[in-house]
Amino acid sequence: MRVHGGLAILVILLAIVLQISIFEWYWVLACIGGMLVTETFNTISENLVDLITGKTYSELGKHIKDMAAGGVLICAIFSAMIGLCIFIPKIWNLIIH
Repeated sequence: MRVHGGLAILVILLAIVLQISIFEWYWVLACIGGMLVTETFNTISENLVDLITGKTYSELGKHIKDMAAGGVLICAIFSAMIGLCIFIPKIWNLIIH
């Protein structure tokens, strides 16, 4: 969660510096919110599995934790792709001009 929070701050600062449009802000904020939500559900899933299993190994518990982490990974990949679509052209324009 700390990593996602830190990256969110960096993305917001970059968005301010590059003066992204209001439409682009909607996408950036949706991605940040989505990441925080999926990370929260991942943490909830891990804590519930640990509570139910008493922190002993469980094959089903492992699958649940892996699926929750997979959800975070999927959200991170799509957020990164959206971020690249927004920021790469702006950075490219700064380099070219």
